[in-house]
Amino acid sequence: MSISNIGGSGTLPESRSPVSQTDSQARNTQQQGNNANVSADAASANTQDAVSISDRASDLQALESQVKSLPEVDMSKVEAIRNRIDNGDYQIDSARLADKMLNFEQQLGD
Repeated sequence: MSISNIGGSGTLPESRSPVSQTDSQARNTQQQGNNANVSADAASANTQDAVSISDRASDLQALESQVKSLPEVDMSKVEAIRNRIDNGDYQIDSARLADKMLNFEQQLGD
């Protein structure tokens, strides 16, 4: 016994006809879909979305806008440090700097 037409463009034998719905099955499926759409529409029509901002959130928004309006660099402080460096008055406390670096690293680990 050999199979001569595998994957060919021939037609299916009559015993292997495609599956089709009857008219009543198609109507039932369509009606169920329509009922689901109506239920979803009714549910969305009955609910309303509302957003309210608390006093604390309003305060935070106001604070954020104030911070954004500030310059990123305090130029007066930069100039003061620059002048101290130029005059030789600026001393770096290496132990204090090391402690601050360690504290910063520990805070990142928490």
